[in-house]
Amino acid sequence: MKKIILLALVVMSATCMSAAKYRGSKGGGDYTHALGFKVGNELGLTYKGFIFGVDGLALQADLGFKMMSVPTKEVVTKDGHSITENYDWTVWTFEVNPNVVYQKAVASVGRGSLCVYGGGGVSLGLGHNLAILSVGETPFYGKFGINAATGLEFVFNKFILGLDFKPGYGLAFSKKYYVSSGLLGSDSFLVDVDSDLRHFFDWSVGLSFKWSI
Repeated sequence: MKKIILLALVVMSATCMSAAKYRGSKGGGDYTHALGFKVGNELGLTYKGFIFGVDGLALQADLGFKMMSVPTKEVVTKDGHSITENYDWTVWTFEVNPNVVYQKAVASVGRGSLCVYGGGGVSLGLGHNLAILSVGETPFYGKFGINAATGLEFVFNKFILGLDFKPGYGLAFSKKYYVSSGLLGSDSFLVDVDSDLRHFFDWSVGLSFKWSI
């Protein structure tokens, strides 16, 4: 039993020393895990943790809502006819967005530090079309995306202020949806497309407020 307890203490000590090693200013300032919230065109919770055992390599994960405006799209129906939607496709999504980023402190700011980071990840969730010229029941879409992630962090003791930009590619998919060829919903009809896919520029800009935990 004593040997087991001793082994457990050794493992726990090694784990703590490893975590401490990757907290240094070479990585993300002076924290291992941070949790908070984000505002911008995405609203929700955000987490960053240096959990991979590589100095400066972190998991950044966001969970929440995002609102985007997508340019005019062309839809091709089953019979081969082309329909152009003469309005922007405004969509909100509810998604989880995990990213793997490399972060490095580049300057001292008072008692804190300025860090930069870059990387990428994926997003999974649901989307909803809010285009004002759509009529009838606007359906929910499944949503998948890939994105780059880059940003700045100001680390002040336990408080972390961040600014990030995530450009990417999004894909929304649904079986059927309504479109309109007239003003405010006149001449509306249901489009049933073969692929049921919507491709769009998937992006977000956010200001985050996190606390070291």
